Amino acid sequence: MAPPESSTIADILAIDEQIHNLLMQRATAVETLRKQPGVYWGLRPADGAEVRRLVARHRGSFPLRVALHIWREIQMSALAGKENFSVHVYAGENALAFWDLARFYFGAALPVIGHATAAAVVHACAEDRLSCGVVPFPESAENVSPWWAQLAAAGEGGPRIIARLPLLKQDGGRFDYPDAYAIGSIMQEATGADSSVLFVETNQELSRARLQALLKQVGITARIVAAGQEGGRSTSRELLIEAQDFVSESDPRLTALLVAGGEAILRAVTVGGYADMQISNKDLRP
Repeated sequence: MAPPESSTIADILAIDEQIHNLLMQRATAVETLRKQPGVYWGLRPADGAEVRRLVARHRGSFPLRVALHIWREIQMSALAGKENFSVHVYAGENALAFWDLARFYFGAALPVIGHATAAAVVHACAEDRLSCGVVPFPESAENVSPWWAQLAAAGEGGPRIIARLPLLKQDGGRFDYPDAYAIGSIMQEATGADSSVLFVETNQELSRARLQALLKQVGITARIVAAGQEGGRSTSRELLIEAQDFVSESDPRLTALLVAGGEAILRAVTVGGYADMQISNKDLRP
């Protein structure tokens, strides 16, 4: 639709009413969909594909950050008051930034509960399967008993990674938030442009370089995000790995990795993933 050559306050008020009418119409459609047997309507990792679609079609002077915020509020409004749904968020260092990330992604209508550690967030989400959480992106250094070692493998009950935050990275701008993961007891869905997060346990003797070579050998392009040792054991190393592809729990590449690694790789499972949707302000159209 071509923009009008001139506008009045009355024109803007009429548009506001149209927006409100559409929001009410959407809410009615969601309620109708809820009543259909076998249809799930709620938080889905594939929502990230909708973010990509919004960014691709966005034009004009309306700030993309505001459009994304409104979009998430609309998407998450279907959960407000309908389920016993809470958001658990890391409230340690830089707590306000993580709180803002939770509000931006999960919306303002859902209750948010703060926790002093990322491990406590994972535990809370494991106790309440209807809840989700926001945790800091893992440090690359070796850690004993890292929080991400408690994530559930795909196909099992428990929280796993469902999104990479923030949606819009400002690259040093006024709204430059820390990197984080959203977690929840939700299965990843393929959207055509995805990343999966793998948990790999190896013998100490297996170097990172050798593991990278084995991943490449079986067709997984990935980077090691963090490493740790569960309970301080010195006989094995646990690694969190981001793969640049959709890797399901039954992906044959995981079996091939175990075979290629022999006794050096003890376990390799998917512990979540997300639709690639992080947008940098450097990527935005002027």
